[in-house]
Amino acid sequence: MVRKYRFLFLFMLLLFFALAFGSESGEIVLIDNGDDEAKSETTPEPDEEEPEITSRIRRAINNGLVYLSSEQNSDGSYGSSYDVACTSLAGLAFVAGGHLPNRGEYAENVDKIVKHLMKIQRRDTGYFHYRNDNSRIHGHGFAGLFMAQILGMLTDKDLQDSVKSAIVKASKLSVGSQTRDGGWGYVPDDETFDEGSTTITQIQFLRAARDAGINISKRKINNAIRYVYKCAMQTDFKGSDGKDHLGYTFKYSLSMNYNRSSYPLTAAAASVLQGTGIYEGEILEGALAWMRNYFFNFGTGSDRSTYTTWFYYAQFYAAQAFWHSNKIADWKLYYKTISDKLISMQNVNGSWDASYGNAYGTAIATLILAIPDRFLPLFQK
Repeated sequence: MVRKYRFLFLFMLLLFFALAFGSESGEIVLIDNGDDEAKSETTPEPDEEEPEITSRIRRAINNGLVYLSSEQNSDGSYGSSYDVACTSLAGLAFVAGGHLPNRGEYAENVDKIVKHLMKIQRRDTGYFHYRNDNSRIHGHGFAGLFMAQILGMLTDKDLQDSVKSAIVKASKLSVGSQTRDGGWGYVPDDETFDEGSTTITQIQFLRAARDAGINISKRKINNAIRYVYKCAMQTDFKGSDGKDHLGYTFKYSLSMNYNRSSYPLTAAAASVLQGTGIYEGEILEGALAWMRNYFFNFGTGSDRSTYTTWFYYAQFYAAQAFWHSNKIADWKLYYKTISDKLISMQNVNGSWDASYGNAYGTAIATLILAIPDRFLPLFQK
């Protein structure tokens, strides 16, 4: 059944892009990062097949989706304090599992998520935000990403038009709230402060929107990528072989000049560079090398607080970075390690505990485990 849905998803997605948007919408956005930055528009060719999802992993995915289905609020939302982010990530998890508003076992759950996000989107600004939601621009980015990911898979013309309209409004807000340095802050009306994690969510959303055929300024995306490169810091490290290696990490903020190395931000930066078509270069390769050396920590060592507090956020982006790495060995080792780790952490009811709520942890864990199915455009190669 999974293989059948995978074929249908891929066929519909390719047909939609070919007929509706043409080649321009899918054009890779590259910038001039200097002579020392090699760039490539070509998706990496793996030299071996990616590891298949085992029955054990499939069971964990299915149990996670059962939990998400059972925990959805009547209005389609998840959580309370971080509603928009949790709801959007849950939507991505359902789609990654092969479910759409009009297809799959959890079609009703996905449909309710779409309608909830469109209902809470502010009509005047396009901001995905309401009441006292604390996910702010993070949530806005995740909501926009979810909408952009499903747009090409929708078969209901009215729903497709509504989702497209929501994406256009949301993208205008994101584009208009970019800071002078190319980043984003926690709220769209503060252009004096920028932060790495918020910036990553906006780049990923805008790139996904552009790939879905929405008119997004290349200049704005390029400015954002330049921001990521400006945040890069050479962070050499001693590898397991006892030798010194060239590595890169990324600053928390340019406006604050806060320079502490962070695994979550490094993973996020690496994945978003790949998402814009950059698969080579000293900075990206150095970031992946640094990540390879440290991703086994899982809450130990000097960076303990980073791993325990932002474990799911870090792995959400690390999974994408290793999945799109030029070295298939990266993904094989990472997926084996993270799948074993996540399955060992899963509760009997199918959930994963997380500081932002179990819906948040369950959505991200399920997303990571489902990557090899490639249902989401985000996971296409």
